[in-house]
Amino acid sequence: LVNHFKSQSGGGGQKRRRQATKVREIVDGLVQQGKHVVVLGDLNEGPPPASGHAPNLAPLYNNSPLIECYSLNGFDVGERPGTYDSCGLRNRLDYIFLSNSLQPSFSRGALFRKGLWGSRKTRPDDWPTYNEMTESVEQASDHAAVYVELNI
Repeated sequence: LVNHFKSQSGGGGQKRRRQATKVREIVDGLVQQGKHVVVLGDLNEGPPPASGHAPNLAPLYNNSPLIECYSLNGFDVGERPGTYDSCGLRNRLDYIFLSNSLQPSFSRGALFRKGLWGSRKTRPDDWPTYNEMTESVEQASDHAAVYVELNI
């Protein structure tokens, strides 16, 4: 289930919660049918520094048949915990959730930032970038790629 939740521009928190609730309803139905499920995308909300997950994404976490990629043993975030711009924890906007049935198939995963420059004027020094990039307009995206590898 590929998603792009409402951006943070102009608010959007309540809409992201509604989106997360609907995704969870779909997930629950698929899991009840015995399906493996992957939920991924730009969910546009990072966790606050003092808590475990983004508040409006709670339906994907609470008593959920899903596990977030960042909590999987062997998932590598590198030097920074986030996926957007400066890649701080509040900028962890991109996610992959696996149904619990897929967790045994997880072999590894990571954040890939080589195509990410962010909004800064100079080359990021917290992660390696492609040498060919010399300014932000050349970045592949303003979000890092998130990936998992499954042995299925």
